[in-house]
Amino acid sequence: MRESITLEDAIKRTLADNPNLHEFEFRQQVLAGETKTAGLKPGLIAGVELENFLGTGEVSGLKELEMTLTLSSVIQLDNKPAARLGVLSARREQQDVEKKIRTLDLLGELNRRYIHVLSLQALLAVTKEAEALARYTLEAVSKRVEAGASPLLEQKRALSALAQSQLDVDVTKQNLRFAIRSLAIMWGEPNPSFRRVEGKLFVFQETASFNALSMAIQNSPHIDLFAQQSRVQSAQLRLVQAGNRPDIEWSAGIRRIQGIDETAFVAGVSVPLFQKQRNLGEYEAQKARLDLIEQQKQSDVRNLLHSV
Repeated sequence: MRESITLEDAIKRTLADNPNLHEFEFRQQVLAGETKTAGLKPGLIAGVELENFLGTGEVSGLKELEMTLTLSSVIQLDNKPAARLGVLSARREQQDVEKKIRTLDLLGELNRRYIHVLSLQALLAVTKEAEALARYTLEAVSKRVEAGASPLLEQKRALSALAQSQLDVDVTKQNLRFAIRSLAIMWGEPNPSFRRVEGKLFVFQETASFNALSMAIQNSPHIDLFAQQSRVQSAQLRLVQAGNRPDIEWSAGIRRIQGIDETAFVAGVSVPLFQKQRNLGEYEAQKARLDLIEQQKQSDVRNLLHSV
């Protein structure tokens, strides 16, 4: 077991082995799979259709059987695959920002726990000094009591003060053990391999000006996330707009007419009607979501500035 670790060691261990960060690798794999699917062209559909068979009279049995073999698919207009890929690309960039935010939040929690350990180490040193002082006081008072210069009550008070200081030391030691374990859990180490942390608790850096802090807030990943969310929502809105132009469904095939022992080609095209009107509600919903992101951004900026 090593005696101590530094904050730099703690940061390296946390970033190297923390499930909160590793999950983004799998989320990127999810997007990679969705990207493969979104980039596919419409598939071909093979079909068989039978008519005029197993009836009665002239169409009994297979005498007038008509069998049609068809191949059908969809022609996508307004480059819908590119719109879908645009949404996924924007989501990928958003995940990169989310990972930065998660990393900052994680390091913030790590720093909080690290400072808590430092404060308990300092508190332990103070309580040990208080215990030594209480022991010295008890010895001095005991000598005066034995010499008859002080009443016995003073000795009992000094003894009580020593017992309290010893209790404070024990409680602080226990709290320090819990804090060290809580710190080590940040990188998946339930049984800490160190006894203390290194650092100076009472060294403070000069506080930046309000304008500098305001600029830092505007450029922080937490605010940048709203920009990425806007890009994702804008891409989603373009995808909805692309849906205003309906896809063309086509089919082609060959028909066998058993009754006259002939074959013929068949073809068909179908287009949904009033697609833009049917798409209007979804467009309005996506547009409202885009406007909402900007309002949330302004609210968060004000809250962060208020906390400075």
